[in-house]
Formats: sequence, C-alpha cells, structure tokens
Amino acid sequence: MSQSHDLPSPDAVLSLLKSRRSIRRYRPDPVPDEMVVQLLEAGRWAPSASNRQLWDFIVVRDEAVRQQVAEHAAFYFIFFPPRASIPSSCCPHVRGPVPETARVSR
Repeated sequence: MSQSHDLPSPDAVLSLLKSRRSIRRYRPDPVPDEMVVQLLEAGRWAPSASNRQLWDFIVVRDEAVRQQVAEHAAFYFIFFPPRASIPSSCCPHVRGPVPETARVSR
C-alpha cells in the first residue's frame, strides 16, 4: 500500500483470512509489554454491537493463574454450549455495568 489511507486489495484480505491458524500450543517466552499494549489497543478499537464496547481486558502473566483460568474455561465450555446465554456470575457486565467494587484498578 502506498499511502496509509489506501485499503488492501480484496485478494490480500482473502489471502490473510485463508492463512489464519488456530494455535493450540504456545511458546513459554513472555510476551513483551509493547506487544501487549498493541494488542490491548487493537481490542479497544475493535467493533462491537451498537458500538457499546462492553468488554474488559485482563492481562494474566502468572502461570498458576493462567492454569486456573484454563481449567475454569474448560468447565464453562463443556457445561454451557456456545449458543447458551452466558451466566451473569461469569460476566456481570452482560446485564449491566460492572459495579465499582468488582472492577480492577487500572
């Protein structure tokens, strides 16, 4: 692309989509802070239904905590099919804003 406002060609977009892969195993290297910041910024700018942006991002670097999250996520996806509604105890912001007492300070 010659200028920043030029759009990629449809062929380039299709090629990118076709080359997408799901990663099942990750390297043990820590993700650099700069990359985490870029990923969070990309997520912040991602489109949402009616531009409501009802998401919170949590960066977990502790391996023990990541393992606990993985165990709970596995339980959730086994017992709650993807088309089922999300229990409000898992994601309180689904039914309204997260109370200040439940928020993580940023």
